[in-house]
Parts: sequence; structure tokens; C-alpha cells
Amino acid sequence: KRNQATSPLLRLPAELRMKIYDYVFDAGSISPKYETQDHRTWEYPRTNLSLIQACRQTWAETRLLPFTRNVFSGYSEHVIEMLCKNLTRSQANAISRVRLLVDAFAIYRDGKIPHSGLKPWIIVELSDLCMFEGLKELELVWFGSDIEPVQTELHKQVTEVLERSGRTDILLTVVPDPPPPPPTN
Repeated sequence: KRNQATSPLLRLPAELRMKIYDYVFDAGSISPKYETQDHRTWEYPRTNLSLIQACRQTWAETRLLPFTRNVFSGYSEHVIEMLCKNLTRSQANAISRVRLLVDAFAIYRDGKIPHSGLKPWIIVELSDLCMFEGLKELELVWFGSDIEPVQTELHKQVTEVLERSGRTDILLTVVPDPPPPPPTN
């Protein structure tokens, strides 16, 4: 009550506060950061998180916004593991968008494209990702081949994993990794 009366932020209408929160918590993409081999965190502006801890009301209004407003992005084997191990259930369920970087040798058996099927670990990790109730979009950034039939087959195989997990509501896209920019002289 005292905070609502004295805080200029909390005296604003809720709609305006939400616009401010959107600006504060929208980092665009959150990726794994490796501080040491055993210690991984997320690359995210930590100063933005201090608003969550300012008082009970800002905590209630903002605690899940870093998860709902951003895309969690990085190599599939790192991102999925970190999401499953380092987040509370409410944080994981608030995530709506994930972008995974994938390549043939990492996800296909023997690196053969795509006849041999997905490796068991990627099937398990994609199934784990399907448990995130708020997940709406999954983008696979495929590098190593921009051949359309390969991308189509990857889409088909991942769609099958999503369907077996009961998640036909997830929008799946497979896009080629953009080529590096041409050298400048």
C-alpha cells in the first residue's frame, strides 16, 4: 500500500506500467553464456532484473516477463538442457518462443541426412521442451545445408516428435542459417 502511494511507477495506470515493463524486459533474444565449463548462465541484462525485486507488487507484475517477452536461443543441446534444469516450472511454462541452432552431425544418426532419423537425445530433448505449456513457436535454424528436401524432412521428423508429445499447437519453422556477410574491402 505504501509503495503504491509513494512510487511514481506504481501510481501509473496498469496499462502504462505494462508498456514500461515491455520496454524494460524485451531483450529480444536470451542465449546461454558460459562463464566456466560447469557454470552456465543466460546472456541477459541483469540490471533489468532488479525491477522484479523492487517490491512485492513489481515482483507480482513482472516476474515472468523475461520469459514471455524474449526468444530463448542457442545450440539445441545447450538451450534445452539449461531450460529444463535451471528454471522453475512457472518460468518454463511462461516461455513462448525458442530458437534452436541445429546441424546434421549433431542431430542425425551418423551425420547422415536425413535417412537415418533423429538421434535419440534430440528426440528426448524436444519431448522435454514440449512440456513447457506456454511454448507457441519453435524455430530450428538449420546450418550446414540449404537444400530444400533436407529442411523439409527435418520439419517432418520434428513435427512427428511434437505430435507424439501431444503438441500440435506449436508453430514449427525450419530456416537455413544465413550465410556470412561478404567481406568488405
